[in-house]
Amino acid sequence: MKKYLLFSLLIVGLVLILYGCGSDDDSNGSLDQQLQDIENQSNQSIQVINSCDDSNLCTEDIFNGLTKECEHRRLDHCCGDTVCDSDERCDAGTHKTICSQDCPRQCPAFVEIDDWECENNCLVAPDHFLVDGDAKFNLNLQNIGELALNDVTSSFRCFRKSGLEFFTDRNMQPKSGVLFRDHFNAGQEKVYLSGEYYGNNKASYTFEVVGTPTENLVLDCQTTFKTQSGYYAVKDIQIRLSTAQ
Repeated sequence: MKKYLLFSLLIVGLVLILYGCGSDDDSNGSLDQQLQDIENQSNQSIQVINSCDDSNLCTEDIFNGLTKECEHRRLDHCCGDTVCDSDERCDAGTHKTICSQDCPRQCPAFVEIDDWECENNCLVAPDHFLVDGDAKFNLNLQNIGELALNDVTSSFRCFRKSGLEFFTDRNMQPKSGVLFRDHFNAGQEKVYLSGEYYGNNKASYTFEVVGTPTENLVLDCQTTFKTQSGYYAVKDIQIRLSTAQ
């Protein structure tokens, strides 16, 4: 009887051990399956969000977790959205349209003028040019704006340092041994300056002193570039005529 009881207890113990091992396997299997399900869901979420990209920089791409659909929210004041916003138009500092994708290029013309250079009978001093014979003064003009300038002309005047007596004009006769004349490029009286993006926005300007001075004079001269539409720009120069040879 005792042997039978002992044998029964051994059988029950073995069954319990085998059941416990089986439960652990099931538990581990269930945990692995849960982890796999979470990973699959994560991958699916990433794929859905990526698919919401509409390649439009002017939209915010959002995946709506409730509707399970993509949403594209328009961004305000975005260059490339075909809307010309007020802050995308002309930049007064650069004379360029901020967003030419959305706005027409309509920045007003603006001419940059180089410093004077001289040749022939001319010496450069810190604040003036010394001339004792035929001399040429040259500079370049460049329209860095976007609208063109038609029929740009030049006019100049020179007057004595000691008074307001005008020294010259275009029709002058030689005075104090010299006369002045000017022109654009190769002898042109006027030029066309396109906007910067159209490739014909540069010109050269030459101011000539012709003759040999017969007296020493200090002249303040001013060249004005202008158009009939009202645009103008000014460039100053001081010339000292000298009789020294």
